[in-house]
Amino acid sequence: MSRSLCVRSRKGYEEIHVPAPKPSKPVTQDGLVPIASLPEGARPAFSMPFLNRIQSKLLPIAFGTDELVSLCAPTGASKVYVFFVSSGV
Repeated sequence: MSRSLCVRSRKGYEEIHVPAPKPSKPVTQDGLVPIASLPEGARPAFSMPFLNRIQSKLLPIAFGTDELVSLCAPTGASKVYVFFVSSGV
């Protein structure tokens, strides 16, 4: 299948195939939030030295505001850790 959006009309519904994104740049520690910067009560939930890219981008909103958040990310992207930090668990 090509890397473009594919729409197929079926009886009563449409199938939309979205291609996988091109690989991103390798992950560096630039822009990642260190676990040491989190409140002391949240640190034990993390076994790694930095939040990942998704967690680091979401932290200011999830932890610093009362805004509602809907986080959609692949399995294994550590969505549960975002909950731990944002809820103060």
